Amino acid sequence: MNTGRETYNLSYGGHALQKMDVLFPQGYTTSTPVAFLIHGGGFVAGQKEDFSKQAALMCQQGFVTVNLSHRLVDTAGLFRNPPLHREGSVKITDQLADVAAAVALFNEQAPGWGLAATRMYMAGHSAGAILAMLYVQGDHNKDGHIQASGNWAGSTDLSVPTDAIYNYLPPPERKQIMELYYRGTGYAPLTANNAVFRTISPIWAADKNGGKPNISIYPEHNVVSGFPQEAIAGLENTRKFHELLRSRGIREKLHVYRGADHGFHTPADIWQRCIRETAGFFNMTMGIA
Repeated sequence: MNTGRETYNLSYGGHALQKMDVLFPQGYTTSTPVAFLIHGGGFVAGQKEDFSKQAALMCQQGFVTVNLSHRLVDTAGLFRNPPLHREGSVKITDQLADVAAAVALFNEQAPGWGLAATRMYMAGHSAGAILAMLYVQGDHNKDGHIQASGNWAGSTDLSVPTDAIYNYLPPPERKQIMELYYRGTGYAPLTANNAVFRTISPIWAADKNGGKPNISIYPEHNVVSGFPQEAIAGLENTRKFHELLRSRGIREKLHVYRGADHGFHTPADIWQRCIRETAGFFNMTMGIA
């Protein structure tokens, strides 16, 4: 049996943001579960330090907790009017590769920490939730080494329902969001390119690969971009994702947090509730994934 300890800023790649912190609960053993956490930030912002509180809360739930940063989609000139149009050097698929590299390094280091690393899970907030679900539900996890995903306010479908959807936004925001999609994928966000956008959509990853257990905690006021009825449409997409899992007999849970906003700012104990509920779901999946 081991006592709690921490390992900070462990590099899993050569970029300054390819780092992770590993937190160990008191009394952890070889069978202690592991949770990887990924911060939000719309794919263009954020770092693991923004998620230190959430990582500490997950560790308190008895999980070895890996809090990781990843490379970010380039924002140079993005917020100009009009935004600078150029292909990004870091795409969402590169961020997913960063997550895979962090998992690989953890598995390599686990025996030295006295861990078997046989019960592993992954969760994130917003864009981080999309990455977590893409990893767990997608090609990187075909062998099921990560047993379940946790979605905190993330989108389950980034494909484009209609080319007219951006017309609901004021021109500056419309151009910025479309440019962000382009930089993150290399393709304009049009229905003609939906084959690409489905590759970064968790529901399509789950459909392709069969699905893994997932818990979604959806804030009632889940507004990010300002589309009309955005929170309602997002909830409908999340429900479709869970209906897909349910139809295949895969453990799933969707809980709408009434009164909560996208950032989970209120009520004061919302992150404690969210992580306690997620940890409970992860513990229930042992041997099921």
